[in-house]
Amino acid sequence: MLGTMTRPSWLAVTTLATVAFCGSAAAVDLKLERRSSPAGSARVCVTLDSKGADVAGTQNDLTFDSSCATLDPDKCVASEGHGKPLHGSIPANMPSTFRSLVFALDNVDPMVDGDVYCCDFALKEGGDACCAAELSGLGVSDPQGVALDVTAAPGRVCLAGDAGAPAAPVAKSAPETQSPAPAASAPSWVWVVLFAAAVMAILFFALRKAD
Repeated sequence: MLGTMTRPSWLAVTTLATVAFCGSAAAVDLKLERRSSPAGSARVCVTLDSKGADVAGTQNDLTFDSSCATLDPDKCVASEGHGKPLHGSIPANMPSTFRSLVFALDNVDPMVDGDVYCCDFALKEGGDACCAAELSGLGVSDPQGVALDVTAAPGRVCLAGDAGAPAAPVAKSAPETQSPAPAASAPSWVWVVLFAAAVMAILFFALRKAD
């Protein structure tokens, strides 16, 4: 019976449960999505996929090709879904970067998945056919202010061309070359839990037979 389970048996079950819990953890994703917009412009949204984590605030740099696009910081707005304000600007020494913080001191509730904020770019002649925008300087924190692992998936999009068309992957960014991986995280977690449950059942029946 369970009441007679030895210390090593309990330790094995506890270890498996810990593995199952850790297996469910995954890095938070901040994504770039280009939305349909009028000719001569491009709307880009930074979206959150929390992977089940409690995310209270985010930060990132949205860098764009200024040879083919311009951005008025006032054209960037926070999503109403999470109820937190957008604090953003283009630094004087970084004219091709929109630096953003999305957080509220009086609201540390977890953010819902979806759009964090969106920006409307104006396109101009020049630059390459893609006219890329890219995410960098990523950061997310939980309601206690603890930093969480975060990746950009994908971290780059084309402002010009078809809506949603991705730019060529950035060689230095490993997550972009493995962008399909997050879709497999949920099934992996399920198999780990099922494996742990099977081992617990085997231990239970083995100990019961021994009695």
